[in-house]
Amino acid sequence: MIIEFEPGKLVNEVKTHLPDVTDLVFKRHAQDAGMNPSELLRDLVCEFVHGAAYMDLLLEHRRACREQQAKSNDQQGPNLRPVDGQAGTRWGGV
Repeated sequence: MIIEFEPGKLVNEVKTHLPDVTDLVFKRHAQDAGMNPSELLRDLVCEFVHGAAYMDLLLEHRRACREQQAKSNDQQGPNLRPVDGQAGTRWGGV
């Protein structure tokens, strides 16, 4: 079962105890991926629950929000300022 991703503050903690060798190998995998062990664990949990890594989910959520905002802005019409009939003289220009 995959649950829709909804970003929020990262306040909940996941902990476990591992044997020494497993812990060492996990930390090496994290380092090889350019992460710390907590980041890798978060990605693994998100992959298990949501079907994708945390950053992928976050980026997709942001893209969807921007698309929704653009659709909303399109429905409201353009947001244009009125043109000043005396352009160039307003701030001491030509």
